Amino acid sequence: MSEILTPQTLWKDYDETDIELNERTVHSYEEDGVNFSEVYYDGVSGERNTARVFAVTAHVKDEQPEKQPVMLLIDGVNRNTDKELMHFWARQGYLVILPDYCGGNGMRTIYPEELRYCNYAEAGRHYTHVDTSAKDTCWYNWAYCMRRTLAYVQKVYGSSEFYVYGRYEGVRLAMMLLGLDKRIKAGALLFGCLWEDVGKEYIAGEKSEGFDLKSRLEMEEEQERRLAGISPQTYAAMIEVPVYIVQGTNATNADIIKNYEVSFRMKNLFGSTFVYLPRMTQGYGKDVDELIAVWFSSPPPARQPEIKAEVKNGCLQAHVDLMRMDNAENAEIYFSRGNAPQYVRNWIKANDVKMLIDDCFVQIEVTDLDAPVYMFANVTADGQVFSSKIISVVPSRIGVSVTSEPTKLIYKGKFGVAEFVPMDPTRPQTPEFVRNNPVVAAAGAFDVMGIKGRALATFALNDDSVRISPDSALTFDVCSAVQQEMKVYYLTDWGNANSKGYSVSVSLVGGKLWQKVSITQEDFKSLSGTSAQNKETQNKKLLAFVAEEEIILNNILFT
Repeated sequence: MSEILTPQTLWKDYDETDIELNERTVHSYEEDGVNFSEVYYDGVSGERNTARVFAVTAHVKDEQPEKQPVMLLIDGVNRNTDKELMHFWARQGYLVILPDYCGGNGMRTIYPEELRYCNYAEAGRHYTHVDTSAKDTCWYNWAYCMRRTLAYVQKVYGSSEFYVYGRYEGVRLAMMLLGLDKRIKAGALLFGCLWEDVGKEYIAGEKSEGFDLKSRLEMEEEQERRLAGISPQTYAAMIEVPVYIVQGTNATNADIIKNYEVSFRMKNLFGSTFVYLPRMTQGYGKDVDELIAVWFSSPPPARQPEIKAEVKNGCLQAHVDLMRMDNAENAEIYFSRGNAPQYVRNWIKANDVKMLIDDCFVQIEVTDLDAPVYMFANVTADGQVFSSKIISVVPSRIGVSVTSEPTKLIYKGKFGVAEFVPMDPTRPQTPEFVRNNPVVAAAGAFDVMGIKGRALATFALNDDSVRISPDSALTFDVCSAVQQEMKVYYLTDWGNANSKGYSVSVSLVGGKLWQKVSITQEDFKSLSGTSAQNKETQNKKLLAFVAEEEIILNNILFT
C-alpha cells in the first residue's frame, strides 16, 4: 500500500526518549592532541532488530566535552573518516561527532537484515525512488540514525547546543535535521543538492516504446511521494536557523541556480549566506572552513549583493549595488562567455574592479555579441563573503556594440593563477586533494613567472573568446626541477556519462630551464589507443596537466 507522507506525518511518531540507546565505546585514542573515541549506539529499528550506528567523536585533549557545543559532521556516501576535518573543528572548541550511515562495504554501521537496503552498496531503488512510502527509503532511515546521533550526544555529554556540517550527499540529511530538530543552532551545507529535480524517469518513459497512461500515472505518484517526504526543497521551507551554503560554480551534482533560489525558501531569521567558489567542482580549501568557523560563532545577517549588466559607450559593464552591503571591503566580479553548460563554464575574475562608496563596476570584454555572458559577484563584508545570484545577458539585446578579437592563447605568466584549479581527471576533486595540491603563481627558470602545481586544470577551452581550429597544436613551456613524466589530459563532453578522456605523456628533462612542448591532436590517445576526432574539438572540454612533482607552466596556446 503506497502513501504520500509529508515531513509532519513521516516523523510524527518519532520520540528519541522512548527508545534505549545502548551506547558503547569500543576504542579510544589520542592523535595530535585530540582525543578520539569510536562508539556504537542504537539507530533505526526494523521489524525484529535494531541498527547499530558507528560513530567517531573528537575533542581537544584536557578539554571538558560536556561544556562544548556539538558539531555533527555528515559526509557524503562511502567516504572514509576525515580526520583532518575532525581535527579542525575540535580545535575550534567543538565536541565533534562523525557518524557512518552507509553501512556495509567496509563501513562500520550494522543494519538488520530487514533494513539491508540501508547499506549504500545494496540500496538500489530505495536510494533513488519512493515506491511505497518515504519510510521505506535509505534517506528516512539514514536521517533517523542522524537524529539518534543527537540523542546520543545529549545523553552522554549533556549537550544542548548543536551545529550541523553537511557536505555532498550528506547535505540532504543535514537539511532534514535542520528542518526537524529545534536544538540545532545553525548549519553549513557544502557542495550538495538543495533542489532535487524529479520527473526524469517520466520524460524518458514518454519517449520509450510501450509507455502508457498507467505507467505515466505510476511515475507521477512516485514523484509526489518523493517530493512530499524526502526531497531537500521540502525541508528547506522548515529551516528557521542561519545556514551557510557553499557551492562550486562547476558542480556536476546540482543545479547551482536552483540551489541559490532554495536559500530564499528557508524561513531563518537571519537568512542564508550563499557563497559561490569559482571553477570548483567538489573541492575547497581550508579557508572555507575557517570562514564557516567565524560565521558559526556569530552569524551575521544574510546579505545578497545585487549585480546587473549595463552598457557604456557600447561596452558591456557589470555593476554591483553595495547600498545594502554594510561595511563592504572588497568585491570580486566573475564572468563566463558562451553557451557552455554550467559545469564547464570558464569563470574569469575581472581585473580592475572600480570600488565606489555604494557601487562597484568593471568592463567585460565581449567576443560574440549574440552569445550569452554570465556574471556574479563575491562581496566581502565584515570578514565574510556573500555571493550574488548568477545573471545572464545577451550583449546584442541590450545595445552592446564593442567586441574584442578572439584568441588562441590560454595562459601567460602575467595572468597569475588565471582560471586554473587543482584537478586530476583520474581522481576526485576532494577537499583533501585541493589542500594538498595548491595552484600558485611562481617563478620558474630565469625568474620567468608561470603557474605552479602538481595537478593544473582549466575550462578555458570553453570560453567564447578562445577559437581553436581542428588541426591546431597545443604548445606550452614547462619547467620541472626533476626529471619526470607529465600527463596532459584532454577530456571531451566533460561532466556527463558520455565523457571521453585522451592523454599524452611528456618526458620532462628536469633542471633550471624552460622546456618547449608541442602536442598535436593526433598525439592524444584514448585508453583504447584511438586519437581524438576533429569533431570532438567542439565538445565541452577540460584540459589538465598532471605530474608527481611540481611543474611550472607558461605560454599555453594553440598554434
